[in-house]
Amino acid sequence: MNGGGGALALRAIAFLLLLLIGWRAWLLADYGAVGRTLDEVEEDHESAARARMSLLDMTADQRMSDNQRSRYESLRTAVSRELLLGSAKLIWPDGGRLDLGTAIQAPLGAPATGDLELVIDGASLGRSIAEVTIDSKPAVGSDHRYVIPLDLDAERPDRRVELSILLEGAPRHDLRLNFLRDLNRPQVEFRSDRREQIPVEDDVVGVAAEEKLRLEILDGTLLRAAEVSVDGNLVSQATNRRGLAIALPAEANPGADRVTRVTISATDWSGNDLERSFEIRPIEPEAPRLVAATLDGRDLLGGPVRFNGGRAEIAFEVEGRSRDGRLLVAIDGEAEARGLDLGRPPLRLSFDLGADRTSITGTLAVLRYGRELELGRFTVEHDATLPSVELEDEGGVDLAGDLPFRKIEIHEAKDFELRIADEALDLTRLKVDRKGGVRTRPPVQTAERVALQVSVQGPGSLEVEAWDLAGNHVGKRFEFALVPRFADDDGKGPTITLLAGGQALDPRTDHFFWQAADDLELRIEDAGGIKRASLDLRGLDAAAALPEDDRAEFRFPVSVTGSPAVEVADRQGNLSAAGWSVQVVNGPATFDLDEARRRVGKLPVAIGWRLQDVVPESALRCRLIGPDGNETTLPTAGRRAEITSAPGVDGSYRLVLELLTPKGPVTIAEDRLEVALKP
Repeated sequence: MNGGGGALALRAIAFLLLLLIGWRAWLLADYGAVGRTLDEVEEDHESAARARMSLLDMTADQRMSDNQRSRYESLRTAVSRELLLGSAKLIWPDGGRLDLGTAIQAPLGAPATGDLELVIDGASLGRSIAEVTIDSKPAVGSDHRYVIPLDLDAERPDRRVELSILLEGAPRHDLRLNFLRDLNRPQVEFRSDRREQIPVEDDVVGVAAEEKLRLEILDGTLLRAAEVSVDGNLVSQATNRRGLAIALPAEANPGADRVTRVTISATDWSGNDLERSFEIRPIEPEAPRLVAATLDGRDLLGGPVRFNGGRAEIAFEVEGRSRDGRLLVAIDGEAEARGLDLGRPPLRLSFDLGADRTSITGTLAVLRYGRELELGRFTVEHDATLPSVELEDEGGVDLAGDLPFRKIEIHEAKDFELRIADEALDLTRLKVDRKGGVRTRPPVQTAERVALQVSVQGPGSLEVEAWDLAGNHVGKRFEFALVPRFADDDGKGPTITLLAGGQALDPRTDHFFWQAADDLELRIEDAGGIKRASLDLRGLDAAAALPEDDRAEFRFPVSVTGSPAVEVADRQGNLSAAGWSVQVVNGPATFDLDEARRRVGKLPVAIGWRLQDVVPESALRCRLIGPDGNETTLPTAGRRAEITSAPGVDGSYRLVLELLTPKGPVTIAEDRLEVALKP
């Protein structure tokens, strides 16, 4: 019994082992199939097309190793995108078709009218379209055909279309199309084998025997088609490219007695056409000729040129078929000559010139087809010295000094001589500006010196700016003040007066102004001269610029901004101070009347008013003006006025409240009374 049970257990174990081995073999076979599919897609075998479809048919629960799953996810996205871009096309209103894969690589010219159509070939994809959105909205269409609206015009010349396409069993793909309203035809340029542009005149291209010809067709958008022919023979064609750049074959170059013709036909996806034909003629290049060499606009070929140091730049101008050679510039102290491509203007050369290099000498030559031809020489000298400016008075004293500004006081009209000197003055940039009472006579000048007579008749200024040919600049400003001769010290400080309406304000009295205390005049007088620097204003704002020099009298408008006070000294140091009591009344002010109280039938009548500010009765006046023009000043007490005696006639009377200011009475409140006294 025990022996039979053991045999049965051994059979069961053997059966389980066989099942495990079979499952393992089946699993390995499954992994192997997945691995072969991935390998074929990655290595692009001949069977890759079938493998791509198998890859997309795999589901997320397909048995595979972790490494295989990582490869699967990456390849699944790339393969589905590749199939989609190859199976989808854009269709123009005229029937033109463009692969979506090409369309996303460059800006596209939009059709003049009509919308585009997106067509996706589901059969070649082997699966259907789950969803298409255009600019985040469900696309309009059916049977894998969808409308792409453009609506481009002058106000909206470009359009970016965001496409999102989801395939069954594949990832979603987000794509972008860029459309332009392109009204420009494709352009053509001819270049030498060194890529230097060759000028075209009247559809004729001149080519030297040594040159090889290149041609470029340029467009801002994708070209739909382009063809190039030489003497009727097609030499190049292209479709759906951003541009076309080719080296023309040898037969395009003309011979000594032969002219060739290059014909170009091109169109872009906006419908702009180009049809042009060019004659290619042989030319004998003329030898380059140096027309100009300048430093800061100054001619280097006419003699030495001065420069004030630092980084200098020389510009050269060469005439002739200059694209065939190089300009060589040899400067002393440099081991090798610098070369500039003649076909790439502007021709400019930079170098440093300073204290350790006070001059340079350069030799210019042109290297053309292996031959060197000298064109000229130049010299640049370092000059950092500023032009000198002198202002000499009648006694021969120079008043200019070293500072850029000088204030000069004179007591009466006076003459001076202004002199400007340098070894190489730039007379074209010399500036002498005069203002006020300053006059000048015509200058006497040479290349190194300018002299002119200056007559100062009153306050004013003289401003001088001078340059030399090296670029050194100096500026001077002279300001002239006509200062009176002052009296001797009288031991007293200046007299200070604040006036309103031409009347002086009493410092011992309170002064009231309505809403603003402005348009006043401050007057300061002292026969010995007022020291301008000592003037201190408090609570006063000057309405105009104050004089800067010492004078016997100051007069200028001011406005009150606080408690006004002034302190000032004369030239001998005698100090004066003054202050005033000024109050600005802002109101509002109103009579305390209603409709009933405006009717006066018997006397006496008391009329009150309201005023926010505290103003003494002496500064207020209440007047009653009758219909016949007669007026009466009413007695006032405690913000009240009283009518005690009968007016002349019955009728409508004006009631006026006035503030008595230094400038005169100002009406601050007004109302009316209807007077009809009973007998």
